Amino acid sequence: MVGKFDVHIPKDNLEFYAKSWGVTDFSVPDNYEVYNYNYKFNQRLPKGVEPPVQTDWIRYRDDRLYLCNEGDHFLSKKKIEDKTKLRSRSPVKWRFFGSKDFFVYLPFTFEADIPQGKKYIYVGDFDYYLDGSDFHVIKVTVKDNYDSAKEAVENLFGQTIDLYKAQLKPLKDDE
Repeated sequence: MVGKFDVHIPKDNLEFYAKSWGVTDFSVPDNYEVYNYNYKFNQRLPKGVEPPVQTDWIRYRDDRLYLCNEGDHFLSKKKIEDKTKLRSRSPVKWRFFGSKDFFVYLPFTFEADIPQGKKYIYVGDFDYYLDGSDFHVIKVTVKDNYDSAKEAVENLFGQTIDLYKAQLKPLKDDE
C-alpha cells in the first residue's frame, strides 16, 4: 500500500501546545507512523536502537511501523487473506515536531477492490485539516498524485513497478 499524508493546522498556538507537551526542538519536521502489516517484511531493531535510514523517505521504527517524514510517501506491506480486497482499519500517528509525546491519531479506514495479480496499491495522498486545542479533524481530502507515488516507489526498488490506483470506499461497520 502506497500513499502520503499531510496535516494542515492553524499555526497560531501550535508552539504553545507543543511546549506544554515537552517539545523543545522546533526545528524537527513533523513525521508520521504507518502500520506495517507483514511483520517479516520489516527488520526487527534491538530495544533502544534508533531506526536506520532505509531511504530518503522511509525509516524503520520497529517491526510493525514505518516512520515517514512529513511530505514523504509511505509504503506499508500488508498480508491479506482475500487477495481481491484491501481493508485498512488502523489509524496513522502524526507526530508534531517529530515528538514521541505530542501527536494525534488520524483516521485511516477504507476498503478497495484489487484486480487479480496486483501487488502494489496506490491509495492516494491524504490531507487532514485539524482545528482546536484537541486538534480534531474538520476535513479530509484525498488527492491523486499517482505519478509522484509511482516515481517514489520505483526509486525505492530501483525498477519499474506495476502500481495500481485503487478506488477507495468507506468500510462498513460490520467488516
